[in-house]
Amino acid sequence: MRQFVTGLCFAGLLLGAPLNSERGQCRAEPPRGERPKTGPNPQQQNLAKLKSDLTAIREKSEVTKAQKQAVAQDLQAIFAVANRPSPESVQKLADDLTQALSDGKITTAESLALTQAISAVLASANISQEAAQKLKADVQTLLKASHLTPADIQTLQQDIQAILQTAQENRPNAKTKK
Repeated sequence: MRQFVTGLCFAGLLLGAPLNSERGQCRAEPPRGERPKTGPNPQQQNLAKLKSDLTAIREKSEVTKAQKQAVAQDLQAIFAVANRPSPESVQKLADDLTQALSDGKITTAESLALTQAISAVLASANISQEAAQKLKADVQTLLKASHLTPADIQTLQQDIQAILQTAQENRPNAKTKK
């Protein structure tokens, strides 16, 4: 029996559990001066929330494999003929998209600006209107089948923002520059 307990202690040591030599007992204890871990760190909690929210969204989705394949095929056809878009058109799209998403709502004017910016990026990349329209139609079908609501989008944005903020706070430079 003592050999069995010793074997378990040895196995525990191999797995990182320190040995408490008092009274010949073997139990996991944190090294002296370290506090025991009390659970997941904030970033793990942020990631778990994002995963949970994505799972909840996916569960109500009715997106089919065929719909995903259609979008993938559209993208492959576009990438087969596309050139690198002009940096100016990409920057304009990024600026318009940032502006449109800043308040969580996309107005009619913002939607028009985004449409024009996307068209400019596509044109500068040598992507035909027909290919772009097919991709647009297939993506709209996919989005409709996903049953994604504005609240879902806002929740995901908040999850991602929490992850980015925690990462920023945990950067080695962030603590020393204060």
